[in-house]
Amino acid sequence: MKCFQSIPLLLAALVAFSSCAPVQKGQQGDSSAASLVSDVSEPGAASVPEAPAGPLLAGRAPNLKPFPYEQEADPGEVVDQLSQLTGWDLTLTQPPVSKGEGLAVSFAPESSLFAGPPNPQKDEFHVFDAQDLVYSILDSVSASLESVCGVSEVYFTDADGNDLRFEAGGYSFEFFADQPYEVAVPEGAAPAGYIRHTIRFPAYQGGRTEANAKIYDIPPFQLSIDLPESWTVRNPDEELFSIPTTPVEFYEGDTLAGSAGYHVFTIPEGIDEQSEAYYRGIYNQIMLGSRATWDIEYTPVSETQSGVTATCYAGYVPAEETDGQPAEEGDWVRRQAVLSYNSDLLVYIAVAFGEEEIPEEQWQAIAKSVRIEAL
Repeated sequence: MKCFQSIPLLLAALVAFSSCAPVQKGQQGDSSAASLVSDVSEPGAASVPEAPAGPLLAGRAPNLKPFPYEQEADPGEVVDQLSQLTGWDLTLTQPPVSKGEGLAVSFAPESSLFAGPPNPQKDEFHVFDAQDLVYSILDSVSASLESVCGVSEVYFTDADGNDLRFEAGGYSFEFFADQPYEVAVPEGAAPAGYIRHTIRFPAYQGGRTEANAKIYDIPPFQLSIDLPESWTVRNPDEELFSIPTTPVEFYEGDTLAGSAGYHVFTIPEGIDEQSEAYYRGIYNQIMLGSRATWDIEYTPVSETQSGVTATCYAGYVPAEETDGQPAEEGDWVRRQAVLSYNSDLLVYIAVAFGEEEIPEEQWQAIAKSVRIEAL
């Protein structure tokens, strides 16, 4: 796994020294499929309201980014331009057609929605798995059509105008033909200078073995975290098992700025939740080593009914520094870090930053933004 020039050693050391289809947002209750035929006008390009064309919006909510759009406000052209911008194949079975107060969109079998992302992907629009790809495409197309064409509703259907159902990458998806697609944006907004990222864990299946499968087989959950607006989130080039598990990486340009992964835990019994023994029990895989630990200056910064988020340092002692002798304080390599757990989901998140220290106020802002939620 590619990590920081020193952090890879940190994560590897933490492993060495430690004991070592979801329901998606378009599915809402019972609803019969409504045929598109009765709601559409003539097949082909749909008419759109006369309104000033807004920008294209590309990415995945809540991190959709605006891009200039200077063509005529034609729905088919909007999708074409979005395809050129992102690199995704957005081939449609026909141009978007009128439906209710909006537009209905049907993707062709060869489109990236069904066939997967391009290879190579564009860094700015990198997706982590099939779920990330599907929602990135639908969020971008829906938001762009509403922005550029001035429509209030976008529907996604199959080629015949019926409910859109398909499987991809081990996930099952269903979108009802009579329900407009909703771009899901978490409550609240990131402060100025930050972007709120939502990261699904497990982030990938790389490194999975029969021995560790139960760690990968947990119900998926989501990390929400505010990161500096110049940072991006990517999967590592090589996906291996580690603790923290399935880490994703933060980049500032081409510089690795951090990493975030998860792991599972059991609630320590018979121990006061406010005691050091409690949090050390939760994070036991990464805190109980004598030469690698995240238990350095552990300081809680926020608390909910289901967990605590804290800043700390993650550190390790390189083997060559001590030659088997007790480590001195100056021998430790330390990195700023954030730890957070959710006792309802029985998972924790571990975030470690890079070699260059980030400002204290930035460290605190990132830590206080952390939310762990079920999907």
